[in-house]
Amino acid sequence: MLFRSLMQSPPQKPQTDTERLVALQLSKECRDAGDKYWQRGGYANQPGFMADYLTHYNRQESKCFIRTVQLKDEPGNKTMFMMILDAVEGSLIASRMSKYDGNEYVTVQLDGYGEHKHDPPTKEDMSWFDNLMVR
Repeated sequence: MLFRSLMQSPPQKPQTDTERLVALQLSKECRDAGDKYWQRGGYANQPGFMADYLTHYNRQESKCFIRTVQLKDEPGNKTMFMMILDAVEGSLIASRMSKYDGNEYVTVQLDGYGEHKHDPPTKEDMSWFDNLMVR
């Protein structure tokens, strides 16, 4: 039910110059927090993985999120791990694991820690996960 209400009321884009400046400052602070989280976690130095990250200030949640992506590319085992975390608090929001089926990565597990934990993940779960880094 909470998911539906979130989908129906997206946050408004900043309209005034002051609102835009505040949004820009929040985005910059979020990027800085994400950079520190990434460095502190040592994600870039994990052997056997290609890793990257993206930060996003989620206005709807009023939180700074970092999405980490780690690719493991071994013969017969191509796996992508994604986690979305609160970059300031360090708490895990959601995780997703996908396997390469020869054509594309297919999500085999998504854990949204609560309402969005189904095996296999539903379309609603996938949309919720993807939208965390958009709102």
